[in-house]
Amino acid sequence: MALERPPATKWGKHEDLKKFRPANDITVKFHTVTDKMQGFIWLSQNYHVTTNQIIGLNFPGAIENGRVIPEVVNWYLHNHVEFNCPETFDKKNRVFKGGEKIAIPARVLNIEDPIVIVAPSKNTNIWVGAGYKIGMTAVVAGNETGKIVCTSLDEPLNVFSATSTGTRLGLGLGASGSPMIVVITSMKDPQELNGMMDGGWGYNLALGPKLSSLFKAAKFRPLLSAAERYADMIKNGGKVGKAVSKLAEYNSQIVDIVKMAGMETDADKPQVLTIESPVGGFGAEISVVHTVTTWHFMNLM
Repeated sequence: MALERPPATKWGKHEDLKKFRPANDITVKFHTVTDKMQGFIWLSQNYHVTTNQIIGLNFPGAIENGRVIPEVVNWYLHNHVEFNCPETFDKKNRVFKGGEKIAIPARVLNIEDPIVIVAPSKNTNIWVGAGYKIGMTAVVAGNETGKIVCTSLDEPLNVFSATSTGTRLGLGLGASGSPMIVVITSMKDPQELNGMMDGGWGYNLALGPKLSSLFKAAKFRPLLSAAERYADMIKNGGKVGKAVSKLAEYNSQIVDIVKMAGMETDADKPQVLTIESPVGGFGAEISVVHTVTTWHFMNLM
């Protein structure tokens, strides 16, 4: 018979452990075994977590001092109400038969005694960055182009770049350019931005009155200064790379902007707010136009 022993009683009553299942909010998914060859090593390689993390999550007490205890694993595979796995050919261990549901851990900090499993925090789906825009209007029509570099508030080292092209219709004359802050919400993957179109009257100035008073507050001045600095680097061809992630340090101010602008974090498509800096611009232009902007994802950085 396969070598088995129950886990230490500090992990709970054995009758309760025979029904133990990890909570949904601390797992990435529950993998259903479809082939007996899908063992712990196979799961580790396919989900990029260690075998210890998988075993520690599914079978409390099966990891001691950083080592897997095969006898405890065998006990679970035999006695758990959802497993009842058969013995291996040499009758020393047990093996999946197919149909077992194995929890894949989200993030495991410590799988020994005591076990501490941390569920991922709820993502904000907010991205923030900086860039520049150049545009011109000739009486009733015009165009504009821009480039941005943004980082995720959820993962500050997740950085991407994108460009924009816009068509203007309205009344005005002149050409101008300026650095800008960019806030994007409701976006999980930056490639969702590729090919997306948005716009409106006074596209970048529609929220001007509110934002003008907003930036009079002292707490927003460092954010604006940082955005101007990075935007200037982008405009001049500087390789800002991951340095733009420093903008995420202004997390609370960015969340305040999102709330004030009435932006959603779980909309059907990304929502983009560009805030032109009141300083650091160039050129001269007076225009009231309707702009339709198309975004073009470039690359992750």
